[in-house]
Amino acid sequence: MWTNKQQIASRLADRGFEVIYVEPPRPFVSIWFRERRPRSTFVDVKANLKLLPSLPALPFQHKLPPVAAWNFGAVARKLRRFIEATGFRPFILWIYTPLAWSLVGKLGEAVSCYDCVDDYTAFPRAWSKVVAYCERKLLRGVDIVFATSKKLFTSKARLHPDVHYVPNVADYELFSRSRDPDLATPGELLDLPRPVLGFIGAFNYKIDGSILEHLAKRGYSVVIVGPVVRDAGFLERYGSVRFVGKKDPSELPAYLKAFDVCLIPYVIDRYTESVLPLKLFEYFASGKPVVATPFGEMRDYSHLVDLGETPDQFEQAVKRALSEPKERAGLRIEEAKKHTWDKRIDTMLELLTKKLEDKGGGA
Repeated sequence: MWTNKQQIASRLADRGFEVIYVEPPRPFVSIWFRERRPRSTFVDVKANLKLLPSLPALPFQHKLPPVAAWNFGAVARKLRRFIEATGFRPFILWIYTPLAWSLVGKLGEAVSCYDCVDDYTAFPRAWSKVVAYCERKLLRGVDIVFATSKKLFTSKARLHPDVHYVPNVADYELFSRSRDPDLATPGELLDLPRPVLGFIGAFNYKIDGSILEHLAKRGYSVVIVGPVVRDAGFLERYGSVRFVGKKDPSELPAYLKAFDVCLIPYVIDRYTESVLPLKLFEYFASGKPVVATPFGEMRDYSHLVDLGETPDQFEQAVKRALSEPKERAGLRIEEAKKHTWDKRIDTMLELLTKKLEDKGGGA
């Protein structure tokens, strides 16, 4: 499932930047169970893009800051050897996880940034105090911070003098293909009765299962496109619910085209209050109706999205979406055009360039 990290790394490489994408270190057992041999060699993914796969690491790095520093110390040593051998500088150190705070200033980077896309302290089972400690260390070290939601912006702006609200976006070109009249519906969905309600993304802790079960009981066809990473047995017993698994990104427009309504049935909690999901703008690119729970910044899009908090309210929102005026689709498409990866990357590069100029460097 590609998110900000993969999208930006790949697109920067396409623009001619030399990019090293570093997977976070993982405990050896975790790598083993993923059926991956621990590797310490750089892998060429495509032109201008190298991957440093996860290095074997000590466990409990999410709970013990010294362990995180030790694990990322191994990453730093590997990167320093590569930098010295190839002359890979000047460069931008682009960080996503607070656990990587110890890398800042250790690699000879020209500028460093923290692209904050989640409230990591609110993750389920997260040791909030430990994550908050690591994030404070990171914020004290980096030159500039990007935040994908207004709540994240507000919280980070209290701790850093140069924070910028740069919201999430979508691959407009890809997902707008769902409007192609010649695009065929996936065969595994052809037998589903209408209306078809669909969700694209991981079936995980963010999903309010009670909403989907309510819709299934009411006879709606529900399609989940993405990996299943939590128990789904309570939904699989309904014949109207179909889990089709993870798909290649190129296949997603066809599934999106098959939906009558696109769903974002997230639970409302401290974590989702800081979320502005990529899928919102992916759905918008299709023009299809969208129904969501009123979490975080979703409330700001109530003119384009039907909202419902409880299972009954969510169903009523689905009914409204199914009978909405046709012109609303055009409004969603126009909104999606404002939120593209090219525009987001342009904004961040402009801010990074100014920071480099202020520091008297270049990359």
